[in-house]
Amino acid sequence: MAEMNGFSIVDGSEFGDRQAANRAYLELINEAFGFDEAGEDFARLLPKLFGPSRDPASCTTFAVDSSDGRLLACAGRFPVTFYLGNKPVKAFGIGNVCARKELRNMGLMSQVMKAAVERMIEDGAVFSFLGGSRHRYSHFGFERTGVAYEFDLSEKTLKKLAAEDLSAYVLKPLAAEDGAALRFIAGCDCRQWRANRGAADMFDTLSSWHAAPYVLYKNGRPCGWAVIQDGRKVTEAVTVDSTDILPLLSLLGRLHSPLTVRIPEYDIGLFDALLPLAESWRTGADNCFNVLDYKALLSVMMELKAGCSKLADGCLDVVVNGIARTESLRIEVKNGKPSVSALSDTANALKLSHKDAMCLFFNRGLPLSRSLDPAPASWFPLPLYVSSPDDV
Repeated sequence: MAEMNGFSIVDGSEFGDRQAANRAYLELINEAFGFDEAGEDFARLLPKLFGPSRDPASCTTFAVDSSDGRLLACAGRFPVTFYLGNKPVKAFGIGNVCARKELRNMGLMSQVMKAAVERMIEDGAVFSFLGGSRHRYSHFGFERTGVAYEFDLSEKTLKKLAAEDLSAYVLKPLAAEDGAALRFIAGCDCRQWRANRGAADMFDTLSSWHAAPYVLYKNGRPCGWAVIQDGRKVTEAVTVDSTDILPLLSLLGRLHSPLTVRIPEYDIGLFDALLPLAESWRTGADNCFNVLDYKALLSVMMELKAGCSKLADGCLDVVVNGIARTESLRIEVKNGKPSVSALSDTANALKLSHKDAMCLFFNRGLPLSRSLDPAPASWFPLPLYVSSPDDV
C-alpha cells in the first residue's frame, strides 16, 4: 500500500471482503463510464471479468480514500497467457481505467496506471495491451502497433457463397450450457498464436463485448467457430480444416450481411480465402501495446513471422531503453531461421527509445526503418495481434 495525499494506492487482492470489494468495483466503473445513465452494465458487457464467481478486484489497482476506504480510481490488469505452439508468453490486458467524475484531472488515473505497470513488471509480464486512446496511454509506454487486416464481404458475394451446396453443414449459436461445443473450442484451437482459454470460461470470453459466438457443424460434428460483434464484424473465424472456412463464412452471411472479417497477418489460410472474395480490404495497427520484455516478445514474434513468410538473412544489433529495463539485443536470421540473443558489445548498436522500438518492430512505415539494411528492414513489422474476445 502506497500512501498519497488523501488517498492510498492499493492492490485489490489485499481487500478482505471479496464480495464487497467487487460490488464496490462494479459500482465505481459503471458510474465513471456513464453506464448507469446509458442503461449499460459491465457485468453484461464483460461477463468474462464480472460474471458470477469472478474476482476482478484481485487483478486491479485502486486509489482508495484514506479516510473512509471509498474506491476513487482504478486500473485493471488482467492476466492472459498466450502461446506460440507450446511456448507460453505472459501478458496482461489493461481495462476499466477510470476515476470518479468529481475527482478527474487530479492525477488519480495516472497514479493507478503507473502502479499497475510497475506491478505487471514485477509479475514478469512480457507485454500488455489495451483498447484505449493512443495519446492518453502513451504516457505509460503504450503505442498503437501490431498488424491487423480487415476484409469487406458484400451482400452480393455472401449470397453467391450461400448458394453453394452446404447440406453437410449447420451453424448454431453457441450456448452456455453446451459443454461439448465449449470443450471442442478449447481443445481444437490450432492457431499458431492464441490465448489460453479454458472450456469453463469459454462462453463468457466469446460472448463478452455483446458478441455473438457460433459453432459450425459438419455431418453433426463441430468443425469450427466464429464470433460476430455489432451484427456484421467477424472478430474470430476458426476451422480445424481449412476447407471448412468458406462454408463457415457462407452460413454466417445468411445471418449477417454484409460482413467485415478482421484477421491477423499470420493467418495465411484465412487471408488467402478472403482476398479473392473481398470487395475491399485494408491493413493497420491492431491495438495499443506496451512491451515489457523485448527479448522474449521479439523471439516469439520473429518465429511467428518466419512461419508465415520467408525471412532474409541478416543481423541487427539494438539497445532498447525500455519501460522495464534497458535491453541490448542481437536480432539475427541465418538460413531463414531467426534468433534473438543478448548483446555484449553495443558500440555499433542502434540506440532506441521505448517508443521508437515499439514502432520499429511492430508498426508500418516508421521513418527509422528506411535507414536499416534491407534484410532487417524487411522483417518488420512483426505480426503482434490480440483477438477481440481476449481484449479487456
